[in-house]
Amino acid sequence: MNYFHDFLWEGGLDNRALAHCKLASIGSSTAKALEKFSLRSDLVPPDFRAESLAETLKPQAAGKKILWVRANRGRDILPRELGPVCEQFDELVVYEHEDIRQWSPEQIAQIKTGGLDWIGLSSPAIARNLKQLIEADAELKNTLSQTRFAALSPVTGEAAEEIGLPVHLTSEVYTWDHLLHSIASFVSPEQTF
Repeated sequence: MNYFHDFLWEGGLDNRALAHCKLASIGSSTAKALEKFSLRSDLVPPDFRAESLAETLKPQAAGKKILWVRANRGRDILPRELGPVCEQFDELVVYEHEDIRQWSPEQIAQIKTGGLDWIGLSSPAIARNLKQLIEADAELKNTLSQTRFAALSPVTGEAAEEIGLPVHLTSEVYTWDHLLHSIASFVSPEQTF
């Protein structure tokens, strides 16, 4: 939301430009981000994923103009599902995801000295990039062999499993707060008595 707000401001606009718009958020985190700018989501789907948002919006989309404010990459569920039923579907890229190409020396030292108990994965693209980083360093790959992976959503979990990252838990609510709580309360089969 910060980036979109900056986009409005730089264009000489403010929240008043959105007065006639209905706002939808893919999840509670996005809805909370809107509230920081004194805006309320009119719709948050029951499941915090694009499929649920598309399904919830589809009955309301006929004859409407929709603007999808997004990052430079992501799945195309919303344009594919809503584009054919609405009057106009536009996309506005307001920020870019950029993958790191290699670990920093500090990150490598931290991993090799203490290892990592968990790595949280928030998207399929992040899972794929992490896999490449791990594969590029044999010693690091060995150090991370005992690390557990947690996925923010089933979509991310499936993508991670497909490329060989074993997912030990998938968050039931697709927020970082819930994922971290799930990690903190995780009990593996080896830990049960």
